[in-house]
Amino acid sequence: MGEFAVSGNLLDKYLVLTSRGKSMNTSSLHTLVNFRASKPLLESFDRVCLLSGKTRTQVLSEMMRQRVLHVGSKLPAKLETQRSIDERLKVAVEARASMPPADSPRTWSVGVGGRVKPFSTFDQVGS
Repeated sequence: MGEFAVSGNLLDKYLVLTSRGKSMNTSSLHTLVNFRASKPLLESFDRVCLLSGKTRTQVLSEMMRQRVLHVGSKLPAKLETQRSIDERLKVAVEARASMPPADSPRTWSVGVGGRVKPFSTFDQVGS
């Protein structure tokens, strides 16, 4: 697996420059996001940011926007599918509730010789 040809000094300079230029944005439209990432992943991510000429914030914001659009476009169909399945299950349960109890599996069993009998006839000898 090849590594980017970015020297440690150049990457360090990039990190210093991007962290120095930060201004505290007190706008209610922005919020600080803080999370943990493995060091190797973060180092690779920083190289990608450096080579693309963007800050971590710019790249992460772009990735978040893409994810929201990708998943968000599929959610209405997914929710409609769930609603449809729930409705069909409800109808099936209601239909099952209207069936006579003799048709339920709990009232039937295999008798002597493999014959299927209702449980009520097992009490009778010689049936």
